[in-house]
Order: sequence, then structure tokens, then C-alpha cells
Amino acid sequence: MTSPNIGRLLNVLWLECEPDYLPLYEHFIDYEIVEAISGRRIKPIPSYLDPAYRKLRKEDKLWNIHILIDFYSKIGFDYVPFEVSPKLPQRVERATEDLAIHRRSLRFYTDESRGLINSWDAFDAFEWPEKEEAIDYEWFELFEKELPENMGVIGGVSGGFFERTIWAVGFVPFFRLLHTDLPFLKKVAEKICEVIFQVESELCKYECIVAVRKGDDMGYKKGTLIPPRILKGIFLPWHKKLVETAHKHDKPYILHSCGNISTIIDDLINWVRIDAKHSFEDVIQPVSEFKEKYGDKVAVLGGVDVDKLSRYSPEEVKQYVKDIIGQCAPGGGYALGSGNSIANYIPMRNFLAMLSTWRKLREYPKRYL
Repeated sequence: MTSPNIGRLLNVLWLECEPDYLPLYEHFIDYEIVEAISGRRIKPIPSYLDPAYRKLRKEDKLWNIHILIDFYSKIGFDYVPFEVSPKLPQRVERATEDLAIHRRSLRFYTDESRGLINSWDAFDAFEWPEKEEAIDYEWFELFEKELPENMGVIGGVSGGFFERTIWAVGFVPFFRLLHTDLPFLKKVAEKICEVIFQVESELCKYECIVAVRKGDDMGYKKGTLIPPRILKGIFLPWHKKLVETAHKHDKPYILHSCGNISTIIDDLINWVRIDAKHSFEDVIQPVSEFKEKYGDKVAVLGGVDVDKLSRYSPEEVKQYVKDIIGQCAPGGGYALGSGNSIANYIPMRNFLAMLSTWRKLREYPKRYL
């Protein structure tokens, strides 16, 4: 086992020279997977808007933090991915039985037909927070004290500028309001995005946070969820503003965005100035193709397709991961991981097969795989 060295991943994110070996990157690993590997139970964390959150003690937070630090450092990561829920309108969800391999009690799905903030009355009635009360900063204060040397945190506020807006309004109401009341949508977006920006700007001051990351799913398989001009006009300027803030604090900016965002990727790279892109699906664009096209401009993270990681045999996973390393690692600017996240329905044997292949092939140079 090697010791964490966050400089290795930062080398990738800043597109510097090849690191000593290929680092790992994940948006997150489901807690059920963490628990299965570590043998330790993570204490449940309610939404920050849930009154039950007030019962979460400092000791509970420290318990979870210690489990996460121990888990990620032991399996080979240089950082802990960690996000907190803000006091913003949550998405309306439906619950059903979880049928995953390492299952939780329930699995929640977004109810696309409804949202909490889709009228002026609902907008005015919601208690919009100031940045001081928008999240529980104690998590990051504790990470500052507990993280070992040469390890960092990548994360911040869960949900992105576009995501949080469409969750608040509801997918169907949002699409309808695009045509019937765009000024209202802009007002909701402005309020939500300002809160996120203010909190993320505050988090930039924490030394433990080594990179700013926004998860903001703006696409589906065929294209962006809403017209590119709306994304460029309303939401991308907030990403650009946060990129500039991150850079003022010498922190790189990672964008995690699912779906086909090919119509805005040039704007994200050349105008917004993101430093790294995460979330890839082979059915949309294999990570190797993205690396070949954009790898000289932006760091490339992950790309081991979650569908294949879920359905392949361990031997097929090993060959598939070997191919990705051979295609993406040469020249640096790449970190290995899944195309999205390690969900609790991914077979453990396949996740471990990915890690074992990485351990065998992680040392540079990677020119002759």
C-alpha cells in the first residue's frame, strides 16, 4: 500500500507532467460499498432541512470522517470525495424497494412531475438561507483537523447550478415554464445559484479542499436537457464565476456532468475554463475519444463505463480497464475511475477487478501497454 499524495492528482488536474503513477478518481462511492469493504457502519446523515439533522452529533461526524479517510487512503485514493446538502429546495422523490447487491432500505427516484418552487407564492414562502446558515460547515472544519498529511477533500455543496434549479422547480414544470414564464425561471435560478456560489466561495478558503467540484448533470443520451442557449445564458456564467474564484485560491475546477453535452463542451473548456471533466458513458462518447480530442486542454477523469462495470465478468473488466489505461494514461492528464460513480449495484468483484488492474499498471510510463 502506498501513502496518499494529493500532489499526484493535482498534477493531473493542472495538466502538468506525468505523475509517478496513475491516480484514482471517483465522484463518490456508495456508502454500502464503503461499509462492505471496511466492515464498519456509517451513521446515516439526514438532509440539512430535516429536523432530524439537529440530532447529528459532532461525534457522529467524526465517526464517519474517520471511516472515509481510512477507507479511501487504504484502497489507493489521494483524497476523500465529500459533499454536504444545502438548505435549498429539495427534489420531490418517490421511494421503492432497493434491489441492489449491497442494498439500502429504500431507493429514491426523482418525481419529474412535481417541484417545490414552481410559483411566485412558493418562491416567496421559502426561507432562503444566507451563506452562513446554508450548509453545515463543521464537516469541513473537522476534515481540516483529521486529514492526514498529503491527503485532501474534493467536493463541497451537493448538486450544481442547473441541477438544483430544475430539482426545485420540478422537471415537467421547468420545461413548461421555459415557454410560459422564463423570467420566473431566471429568478429562481438566480436565487439558487447565488446561494451555491456564496457557499462554494467560502469553502474555497478551507485548506483541506484541494479542488472545487460541481456535479451538474446537464445532458441526456442525445443532447442537453434544455436548449444550449439557455444553459449558456443562465447557468454557465455561474460556473465561470466559480472557476475564477477557485483559481484565485489556486484550486482547480472539476465539472461532473452526465449526458451528452457536446454542444456546450467548447464553451465549458474555452470560456468557462474548467480544468477537468468527469462523467462518461461509452454509448455517448468513450473516454478515450474525449481524451484524444480534448486531452491537451482539460484533464480527463474516470470513464470506466458503469454499465460494463456492472455486467461484465471480472476478466472482461480487467481487459477493459487495461485498454482504457493504455489509451488514456500516456502523457498524463488522466485519472482512472468509473464513468460516474461506484453504485451499490456494481458487483464487488468487478470493482475490485478494476482496482487490481490499476495496481498492476499504475506506474508510468504507459507508452507500451
